[in-house]
Amino acid sequence: MPKHLKIGLSIIVLVLSSIIAAWEASGSQAWLAWIVGAVAAIMLLGLWVFPEAGGPALALSAKLPAYRAARRTNRPAPAVPLVRRSGPARCT
Repeated sequence: MPKHLKIGLSIIVLVLSSIIAAWEASGSQAWLAWIVGAVAAIMLLGLWVFPEAGGPALALSAKLPAYRAARRTNRPAPAVPLVRRSGPARCT
C-alpha cells in the first residue's frame, strides 16, 4: 500500500477512535474508551508493521514453474492439480 494512503488511513483511524473514546469516556462506560483505544492501536500496528499478504497466486508462483512462467508472460495459469495421488486413497 502506498505510504500516502497509510498516512491518510492512520489519520482517519486516530481521529475517529479519539472521538469515539472521548464520547464513551464522558458517559458511564469509561472501560469502553480503553477498548476503543486498544483496537485502534492494534489496527495501526497491523497497518504499519506487517507486510501486505500476497495471496495464493504468489504462494503458488514460488513453488510451481508453470505458474511462475504464466505470471511473467501475463498468460492465465495452467490447471495444475495441487495434490497428486498414486494408487487408491488410504484412510488412516
